Amino acid sequence: MAVDTAYQEAVRRIDRARQDGVTELYLSGMGLTEVPSVLGQLTGLQVLDLWRNQISSIPSVLGQLTGLQKLDLSFNQISSIPSVLGQLTGLQELKLSRNQISSIPSVLGQLRRLRQLDLDSNQISSIPSVLGQLRRLEILSLDNNPLNPQFATAYSQGTDVLLQYLRSIAPDPARSKEAKR
Repeated sequence: MAVDTAYQEAVRRIDRARQDGVTELYLSGMGLTEVPSVLGQLTGLQVLDLWRNQISSIPSVLGQLTGLQKLDLSFNQISSIPSVLGQLTGLQELKLSRNQISSIPSVLGQLRRLRQLDLDSNQISSIPSVLGQLRRLEILSLDNNPLNPQFATAYSQGTDVLLQYLRSIAPDPARSKEAKR
């Protein structure tokens, strides 16, 4: 599908979804290089599937989809995770595998309902300790990333062990408050 044709088809599907009031939208494998801004109109969307496209950046318009529970942007060309994803506080599944992401922003620590975070096959070497605060996180997939040894060792023992390790290296807020006194 040609790029312009793919974009026009995506806009058409988004318009139809808006008219029909759907809660799930699948725009996979269309060859999209960017996400149409009209997507922000689908504020009732709960599931958005954009995997296997050619998207290079996550648009800020996704921050308007505050009801989103599942977001799949796997198999794209995304190099960074924008802070706007921290606004998606209802998100339970975030899939960003097989992209070109090199770091995980601390803002993902705001996603308190997150149960699954898939970052397989990227360029990630470290993990922010704030992810240890995600008490509902059951699956953290980081296979095929050049993780630093301390993270790789904890990760090889499972999600629970990695999350415990992240909590252990996180700054202690109580100590920080006492130090300010």
